[in-house]
Amino acid sequence: PPGLPEIVPPDLDGICLKALAVRREERYRTALELHDEIQLFLEGVKERERKQREARERVEAGRRWFARYRELRGEIEAQDKVVKEWGGKIKPHQPPEEKRPLWDAEALLRALREDRIEAFAKASAELGQALTVDAASVEASDGKCELYLDRFLEAEGKRDREEMLLNRKVLATYDREGKHAARLDAPGKLTLRTFAYGCDCLRPVEHP
Repeated sequence: PPGLPEIVPPDLDGICLKALAVRREERYRTALELHDEIQLFLEGVKERERKQREARERVEAGRRWFARYRELRGEIEAQDKVVKEWGGKIKPHQPPEEKRPLWDAEALLRALREDRIEAFAKASAELGQALTVDAASVEASDGKCELYLDRFLEAEGKRDREEMLLNRKVLATYDREGKHAARLDAPGKLTLRTFAYGCDCLRPVEHP
């Protein structure tokens, strides 16, 4: 931020301290030796910048695939309704040519489901590669968490406890600060409202 001093990297700070050492034997022996140290530092900075840039590019690609993965959920739900509609209209005894719309709808549904699996795999792979290139990438680890959190919530909606547990364990390996775990463990709150009626119309009837 403006007005604050820039933080000197530890490697560069060490070079400066050695160059300014009081005792001659603790300083660089020649200007060339100092030059070589500075050059190695600069090359290291450039390599770190390259890795960070590549990690950002992979994170962006991973998030695009993640967005497609989410879009496909809606497309699959819509196509599933189409399949059910055709299934309700077409009877088993009808000739093959009349069953073609149902078969085509089922084929499209299968293709969408396969596309969604591929989108998830590519999103996970891109984010994983980002972490391989730059293990300190917060954007990549957050992306992984969001990816598996989405799958966890989907499994929760289906009441698939095995899938929920699997995705939660994977999520925990990338949740460095525990913020996603805190979200999953957040206590719920249930509020009930009761009403008193002025008439006896809802009172249980006693039978003799």
